[in-house]
Amino acid sequence: HSLSLRPRWTDSTVRNRLSILPIEAAEQCFADTLILKLRSSKAEQFEALSHRMQRTLSRSWESPIQTKWEKLSSSLLRQFVPGITAFSSTRGFAIPPLTWFQALTQEPKIQSPWTPSFWLVTSEKQEKSVTQALTQILICQMGKEAHYLFGYENRLPGLRSAISTSATAHWEAITQCARMGIETYDFNGYMKESQPEDPYFGVCEFKKQFAGEIVRYVVPEFRIQ
Repeated sequence: HSLSLRPRWTDSTVRNRLSILPIEAAEQCFADTLILKLRSSKAEQFEALSHRMQRTLSRSWESPIQTKWEKLSSSLLRQFVPGITAFSSTRGFAIPPLTWFQALTQEPKIQSPWTPSFWLVTSEKQEKSVTQALTQILICQMGKEAHYLFGYENRLPGLRSAISTSATAHWEAITQCARMGIETYDFNGYMKESQPEDPYFGVCEFKKQFAGEIVRYVVPEFRIQ
């Protein structure tokens, strides 16, 4: 009976877009994100990271971690969707159903430079055939932009905190996107003033180590009834 649309637009585009739309925005708020400018050189990209992230990646690479970058497919969703569903249930956030993810694998009828493509990064640490840590992240590429959409991490309690499959997964996405000529990597959400007691604090601290730029979006809400 109703539909609510909440796009994220930059300040430079929101005024023009609002002026040409046939309906008015019911409400308007703001949302911050962290956007990383991608460099053609892996060495330069690594040097731009925080020292803490450099150490985390170096220590993680010393461990037997396997990382894959793959075009999203229905078969890959068989592992990803149950994993992100279980992870979200323990963290208190909602994700779309399987059918929503399956729609991302369909070939669009019309192709353009802004036609999105979707990629899955899997980073796994195994020891003696036992998975000690597993991270999967879903990336959307549109034109010269890449956007992190969803991700989860499962790890055994005894694994050293210095080993991070989440860090190696995002690094793989960053380097693969740079290789494809993509210019920016959007970490999809950031809280500038999060406090240690906030459940999102650790996520923000992790993202901050990649040394991106904080960008504020205008979020108008359109209600169709």
